[in-house]
Amino acid sequence: MTTNNHGGARPGAGRKLIERLTLQIDLGKGTPSGNLDNMGFADLHGKRRQHQDALVVANRCKQMLLDIGLSENQQLNDMVQGFQREIADLTAEINARNASAAPYLRAAFSREFELNALISQARNRIKNGQADAERKRAELTKAGVDGADTLIEDYDASSDLAEIKELEAEAAKWAQFQQTELVRDLPPNAAESVARIGVYSSVKESFGIPL
Repeated sequence: MTTNNHGGARPGAGRKLIERLTLQIDLGKGTPSGNLDNMGFADLHGKRRQHQDALVVANRCKQMLLDIGLSENQQLNDMVQGFQREIADLTAEINARNASAAPYLRAAFSREFELNALISQARNRIKNGQADAERKRAELTKAGVDGADTLIEDYDASSDLAEIKELEAEAAKWAQFQQTELVRDLPPNAAESVARIGVYSSVKESFGIPL
């Protein structure tokens, strides 16, 4: 951004100009957000903070122009308005996601623990089943029975592996939802989980504070 000094030099004007140029570099924090649908929830908050910081810097630049007697710069005015629009859009998106995600947050939190437990149980069944098969073979061999490996087959883990795959896929969807808070990222059985687990009735309840 360039400006012309119509008011003549004033004491300290050089220092102000140097400070203005330094601040102008920081305005890069306010780059456009682009498609908000592709941004995670934490990214939305981070981008809004960047735009808010950039808006503060831009407003300081506007004040510096006045301090050194320069007329307002339209490019800077447009920049300030752009930051304000970005902040408003980001805030609207954050609020919309908060509202749509609210019914699913308790289910997402609780279901994560359930899924981890179910996956652990399936893995233990595989581990214990195979250990049991090996124990039986060892007992047969110790008893002098030939062909123990043929008589006692390996534990059939196919159903457990299929269950683990399904549970891990659901867990990945819940994790994605918690990152984006977009309803489109929920697993197909989200409504069933909400009906069973319930929803937070208040902020106090969500943190275990007596009502």
